[in-house]
Amino acid sequence: MASINGISLKAMKSFEGMEGTAWQGNVYVGTKKVAFWSQDRNGGPDWFDMMNGFSKKKLVEAMKPYVDQKSIELKVIDESFMYNLLWLTQTEKEFKKALKKGYKAMMKVTDGFGVLNSYYPDVPNCTAEELFMRINDDIKDNFFKNEEISYHLYKGLEDFCIGGQLPPEDIKED
Repeated sequence: MASINGISLKAMKSFEGMEGTAWQGNVYVGTKKVAFWSQDRNGGPDWFDMMNGFSKKKLVEAMKPYVDQKSIELKVIDESFMYNLLWLTQTEKEFKKALKKGYKAMMKVTDGFGVLNSYYPDVPNCTAEELFMRINDDIKDNFFKNEEISYHLYKGLEDFCIGGQLPPEDIKED
């Protein structure tokens, strides 16, 4: 199951908001449900309904090492982290579908707007950067509008577990 620092999403549901599709679901640390999370239907800040005995402040502190400096400065650590976790969870679902079809690896390329998935019948014996360089320049020029292109090669389900395994006790209220 996709996780960042042992934090994962389960029972995810999408709904239509003013700014497009929004998401909500249960937040788990390890096997313990610690919160219900939802994006705001009207485009406002995400909200967390913490389970009794758990601290949102401590949860956000555990998220901090896994977001960029700009998110920390803008004080949107939780939203940035949950966006990344949602993205990782959705990518894992796509990868599992590819595995069922017989593929062994998947590379996801995005510029934050468009997404390009490439599927491989065997695990490539090269880096994600080398695979990215093989993508046709016409595709790169016409598909990607943002200069900040990122790519990741997924070779197994273990690639969807980022960071350590935060114990639920670390986010309990004092």
